[in-house]
Amino acid sequence: MKVLIIEDQRPAAKNLTKMLGALEGERIRVLDVLRSVKEAVVWFKNHAQPDLIFMDIELTDGSCFEIFQEVQVDAPVIFTTAFDDYMIEAFENNGLAYLLKPVDHKNLVKAIQKYNDLKSQFTRSVGQQMERLLQAVGMTKPIYRSRWLVKTGHSFISLQNEDIYLFFTEDGVSFAMTKAFKKYILDQSLNKIEQQLDPVLFFRINRQMIVPLQSIASFQPFFNHRIKIALKQDIGKDAIVSRERVQAFKRWMGEIND
Repeated sequence: MKVLIIEDQRPAAKNLTKMLGALEGERIRVLDVLRSVKEAVVWFKNHAQPDLIFMDIELTDGSCFEIFQEVQVDAPVIFTTAFDDYMIEAFENNGLAYLLKPVDHKNLVKAIQKYNDLKSQFTRSVGQQMERLLQAVGMTKPIYRSRWLVKTGHSFISLQNEDIYLFFTEDGVSFAMTKAFKKYILDQSLNKIEQQLDPVLFFRINRQMIVPLQSIASFQPFFNHRIKIALKQDIGKDAIVSRERVQAFKRWMGEIND
């Protein structure tokens, strides 16, 4: 079993690694120990998913739940924390078990057993794997969303992708802004919206914004190794490409060399 540990306290990470290695009947390999949201985001962008994740909730640079907003996390998670007030949010984000620190050996064994019992539910079906393989070799194409049903007053309208100037979040709410600068609330997170968009036409530039290619006029280097995008029409918001996404953004825009 390949395990990833996300824990900012070295003693806790060391103790957990030791406990996992001592479990009877289990062959567990700890792939890495990460201490921050930033480290975790970079790791997931560059590695295959582990079988299981042990994740502390409060990390050095923020809440672990920020990781789920930045990258796709498919593996089940056993949360380890000194606080008991994040339980609902934990189980909304791949939570398999919720262990309070200091982690008790008995509870750890129960959590691992639960993982083993439910393993089949976390494994992609043969059909899903074949679909991904066919996509990879170009034999089939993924279907992306082209329109969005939104509410306006007491009625509903359908927005076409061609009409959308950008997607963004504000105070935890997702919006689609049209070329006419009208904002419409969407009932999905930006992460879910991103997964349904054609990556050839749309790019997630940071945690708060997804920009379509058609809205970009130009871009230039910006402070702290980031990029500032000049949109074709000013919206009163800065469109800044986060540092971690700069190289991917350049490739997306057509720049071959890093």
